[in-house]
Amino acid sequence: MFMPIREIFSSKENVEAYMEDNIWYLLTPFNKDFKLNETLTIEEKSENPFNPSQEIAVTNLFTLKSVNEASKMCVINHEVKMDLTELIEMMRSMMMKMGESFGVDEDSVEKKSQEFDELEFDIKNNQVITFNSSTTWVTEVVATAIVTGTDPRTKVKSKKEVITRTKVGE
Repeated sequence: MFMPIREIFSSKENVEAYMEDNIWYLLTPFNKDFKLNETLTIEEKSENPFNPSQEIAVTNLFTLKSVNEASKMCVINHEVKMDLTELIEMMRSMMMKMGESFGVDEDSVEKKSQEFDELEFDIKNNQVITFNSSTTWVTEVVATAIVTGTDPRTKVKSKKEVITRTKVGE
């Protein structure tokens, strides 16, 4: 019954992976050398949000925006930039193969290919992390996720924004 929980704590690597996946923002201030108003750039591969078996290039931009010496509070901005080029190409390729397998004529397949060339799609993730330098605890995280896109057929633009506020220790 408790095997999944035991597995998490069975090794240092498992604990780190759990922390990184589930409460990463608590770890953000650590192991990074911040300087006020300077951006720290970390490039990595990450799970494709639409197909976990694939990886995409991700750039993390961390900026220490403010330090209040009196209250010992610091604010760190974290912007995540995802390269969705491979995802869009995968979607385009999949649609082309589906059209071909259903016996769609070449002109229709070419028209769909041109529509996918005009596809616009973006995901922006930003976090504002408030950190208490005295207690070494993150006290609040405000995360904003914005997904934007343009339907290549109708040219209609859409935007979905989700804001999540997490208070720690209250």
